[in-house]
Order: sequence, then C-alpha cells, then structure tokens
Amino acid sequence: MLAGAAPILFAACSHPSAPRIPKVVVAIEAGPRHTCALTDSARAYCWGGIPTSSQQADSLATAEPTPVRGDFRWRSIGVGDGFACGLTYEDEARCWALSALTQVPDGRVGDPLPARVPDDPQFRWLRVGGGHVCGLDAGGFAYCWGDNFRGQLGIGVFGGILWGRRQTPTPLAGSPSFIALSLGAEWTCGLAPNGDVYCWGGSDTSGPGAQPALILSGQGFATLETGGPSGGRDHTCGLNGAGALFCWWTFMLPPQPVAVVPPAGIALSTPRIGGFGFQYHACALAPDGEAFCWGDNTQGQLGDGTTTARAAPTAAAPGLHFQMISVGGAHSCGATPTGEAYCWGGNTFGELGTGHVDANPVTVPVRANVFAP
Repeated sequence: MLAGAAPILFAACSHPSAPRIPKVVVAIEAGPRHTCALTDSARAYCWGGIPTSSQQADSLATAEPTPVRGDFRWRSIGVGDGFACGLTYEDEARCWALSALTQVPDGRVGDPLPARVPDDPQFRWLRVGGGHVCGLDAGGFAYCWGDNFRGQLGIGVFGGILWGRRQTPTPLAGSPSFIALSLGAEWTCGLAPNGDVYCWGGSDTSGPGAQPALILSGQGFATLETGGPSGGRDHTCGLNGAGALFCWWTFMLPPQPVAVVPPAGIALSTPRIGGFGFQYHACALAPDGEAFCWGDNTQGQLGDGTTTARAAPTAAAPGLHFQMISVGGAHSCGATPTGEAYCWGGNTFGELGTGHVDANPVTVPVRANVFAP
C-alpha cells in the first residue's frame, strides 16, 4: 500500500441462495394426517403429521414437502395413518414410517427408510388403508397385512376370534381373484372381473365379516373406491359399465347404492373418499379435469370457498384443472396437468404442504411447496 493512501475496503460478498426449483408433480396421495407426491423423476415427497399442542412430539413431522429417504424410483404410492407404502419400478413393495410414533405394517416403529415388504409376492397393485395394506399379485389374488382389529385383512377367524395383526402379506380366506382393491380406514373391498363387489372388515357388530363376502352382484361395476373415517363408517362408490356413479355406506347390509347425480351434462370419475370422526367427503373429476366435491366441509375440504356441507357434487377449486385428485382425513389435494400440486381443507397437521400449520380452515386451494432439495 502506498504511504498515505487510504486502505481499500472490500465489502463482504452476499451470495444469494440457489433458487428453489419446483418439481413436476405427476401424482398426489392424501392420508389422514399426511400427504405424499410423486414427481416426473419418480421420486417421492411427503409431509404432514405436525403434533398439536396436546400431542407427543414427533421427530419426523414436517409441514414442508420432504424427499423420502433412499434412492428409489416409485411407480405408485399410498398413505396410511402415519405411514406410507409404494411400488417401485423394480416391482418391489416397500413401506416406511411418516411418524416416529407409528408402527409400520411390517412391525417397525418410526423407521423412515422404505424397507422391502417381507415375503413380497411381486405385487402388481398396492393400496393402503388406515393401518393395513393389501395388494394383488400377477394372478389377481389378494394379500393383506397390518392391523386386523376389525377383520380388514380378510383372513377369517380362529375359534370365533379375529386373527391378530399380520406383519407379512397373508392370502385372503376363500377369496376369488380381483381386478382392483380399495381400502378404507377399517374396511377392504375388491372388484371381481365380472363386476361383482366383495367387502370385508368393518366392526364387531356390523359389516360383511372377517373374510371376503359378496355384497353386490349383477350390477356390473367397472370401478370401485372405498374410504372414510374410522369407527367402521367407511363409504364406497363405484361406476357401472354405463358410467353411472353409485355410492353406499359400506357397513349397511344389504348395501343400498344411491345414484350420485352430477351437474347436468358432466360425467364424473370414480371419486376419492376420505373423512374424520363420523363424517366423510368425496371428490371426483370431470373429463376436462374440473373438480367436484361433496360431503362434510367443516374444514373447507370441499374447496369451494366455504365451510358449508354439500349433499351433491359441487364445483371445487375454481380456475384449476387436475389430472388426478386425492382425499384425506380433512383435506383434499390435486395434481394439475402442468405438474403443480394444490391442497385445501384442514391444515392442523401441516398436511397442505405450505410449510406451516393453520388453525382455521383453508377453503380454497393453496400450492404445496414441492421443491428440489
């Protein structure tokens, strides 16, 4: 430095953080308290489960979409009560905990690493219920495992008493083959190739029982979806071959399918069904991707800007169109054709993916923050 020259001061450089790049979401699945999404690179992100002030702390809970651990490429995913399962592109069934306090169906507690399902029979179809999982093998034969306190595994009884929890896939008792399965909180239903509907589980005092029972025959159902709250009050819906939509309370025998009448001139897809307490709600898509929802709306889960319950399908998520929709405990989510994820409804557990929780209902869609890590 020259004598008498003023010192040269260098300002500290501020390096802006790298921009957060939104991921392209191709599928989204809502559970009772969590949500998971799949991206176009076949990676999975999950979020939710934030404990309320009266609940035990949970080290895995997050309101921010977070990559699922491990280098797995997911073909499909399902979300249960505190856990998730999926099928990889290597045809492996794997499950993991979304909550440090939850037992995964294979018996592990709080393990967030997706582990291969023991005795995996190379499932071609996998669905997740509240605390149980069922899948179809290449021949259409069903296996279930996890909770069985209401007979939802369909494995029968021993000495008049329900078999206990199963940690490995167990074949159903006296079951036909199926083309699809659908699981609720405490129910399981299967669709036979001829359109007949079989169900099992429910409760100690109602429902078809602890092994598959034919509950609807000769009505030619082409699709089937079961869901809803715990307590044996699941709801089931299906489209028949003519595209007419019917729904019924699964626990009522004989079933009493009721036609669901959409707005004039609109054909709806098979709805996804969720709920909490003794309330349920459902959402379906029109051919152009417009969402229609009905049922309970206490938490704004119908996405119509209100908390008013709707007895018939009502336009939801105005201005948005979806390629798929999913329904959780008190929230709903959809993935748009352009790869964006939106959710609405209750956000007590951070299940909307906005990075925070909300005490009040979120009655219109908000974008879930699914970003590259």
